Amino acid sequence: MNAMFTAQSGNFFTVGTDWYNANGQTFTTPDNIGSRALRVGNAYSGGGSSSTPDVTSCPTSVKNHNNWYNPCAFKNPWNSSPTGDHPLTKGNYVTDPKAILGYIGGRRNQIAGPGYERVNTSIFKSFGIYREHKMDFRADIFNLFNTPALANPGDSGIDSNGGQITGTRSLQRYSPDSRFIQLSLKYAF
Repeated sequence: MNAMFTAQSGNFFTVGTDWYNANGQTFTTPDNIGSRALRVGNAYSGGGSSSTPDVTSCPTSVKNHNNWYNPCAFKNPWNSSPTGDHPLTKGNYVTDPKAILGYIGGRRNQIAGPGYERVNTSIFKSFGIYREHKMDFRADIFNLFNTPALANPGDSGIDSNGGQITGTRSLQRYSPDSRFIQLSLKYAF
């Protein structure tokens, strides 16, 4: 008998914006680059209050398939247009380095997705049949405890579906996610 345990941390991903500013106007960034949400709280704790119009309530439980992270822990960067939602944009130049970060958004790969754990085992036995003839039996059990391999959230924005996991991790082309048992029998003579 043998067994193999595999554990990996989750893949990091970037939380995006909800594309609306506090006034309900379409959100834009300088030069229309892809924007990243600003982290303002603990993404792995429930509750809080939302600073975006698309999130009506904050989840009480996180790190599950409905809410992997709390979208209320993030907010949109400031709108940099002359009619934007921050007082420094009213025709003034921004010179404070901390204020600049509010315009360009948060950092990439802010939080990690679900991890991956697997226990695979094999059981084998050799039977002597006649002289040098023998039969080998083997049973391979993949994902012994039938644990799911969740993918990163399908919606990684700060809207009401933010953090929702809708599928499983893509392992390999022919690798099953659920428990899989393979039996083999070999006759040697």
